[in-house]
Amino acid sequence: MSLRTQIAALLGTLLTLLIGSTYAIHMLVVMPTFRQLEQQDAERDLDRCRDAIGRDIELLSHSVLDWSAWDAVYDYVESRNKEFEASTLYDEVYEHAHVNCLCILNRDHQLV
Repeated sequence: MSLRTQIAALLGTLLTLLIGSTYAIHMLVVMPTFRQLEQQDAERDLDRCRDAIGRDIELLSHSVLDWSAWDAVYDYVESRNKEFEASTLYDEVYEHAHVNCLCILNRDHQLV
């Protein structure tokens, strides 16, 4: 076997060992760490989403309680008064309440 062939075989073997060890380190050390970091980030983001939804629900429940205790709304449910719609249900009400839709239901849970 010539010297050139021996050197080429040695370099091929070393290159294979280098690639194999790099791959092994990557799969055994680096990837698990990245998976763990990704999992932690996902859990943190999910907690933030839960907190934001919880805050929205709390704010919405306060608005619902305010509207449900209002005598004018009760009268509107009973009489379907168009004056109430004109004087109360305008665009700024939705913007101020930070809602896109306002549903008023009667006692039978039917949409008024």
